[in-house]
Amino acid sequence: MFGQAKHPRVILALCVLTVVAIAAVAVFESSGGSLSASSTPPTAQIEDDYSSHLASIHAMNVTAIEQAYASNASVQFSVPGQENTGNHTGLKSIGILFGADMFPNFAVPNFSELNSTVKVTGNTATLDSTFIINGYNSDANPQSASVNLHVGYVRQSGDWLISFESWNFAFAKIG
Repeated sequence: MFGQAKHPRVILALCVLTVVAIAAVAVFESSGGSLSASSTPPTAQIEDDYSSHLASIHAMNVTAIEQAYASNASVQFSVPGQENTGNHTGLKSIGILFGADMFPNFAVPNFSELNSTVKVTGNTATLDSTFIINGYNSDANPQSASVNLHVGYVRQSGDWLISFESWNFAFAKIG
């Protein structure tokens, strides 16, 4: 049949291209790749997710805070002289950390002087940020701390989720 075709090289080339395309799709899918419907670069997407994460913390919305994390994520709080210093792993522990430990120290926390940098490598990323957090403690006294925050992200099912977060607080004296 190929011997009678008018353009056997064209047919052969199309067959080779088809095999290469099928192989490329198979390699792409086996590597966990996905095509994003969004044309937003990963760095911008992570910055948006980080901004939403801080907005959820400001709103004191523990459910929304938990949704930013991978199921096996961990958060480390380093707060000199406070019992919530340490590593908290898993969504339940992270929810308790933000709901029961952080919010009594910073009722309605506000963030200012926010600076951050993002580095993306494949399906992982890091974000380093510094900022000032202000709020009120459980005695209605003003609180302020400078924070160094290091966040590790992992891409899962097309979303960037927090896999590790390290908060380092330095409290300022007010008044």
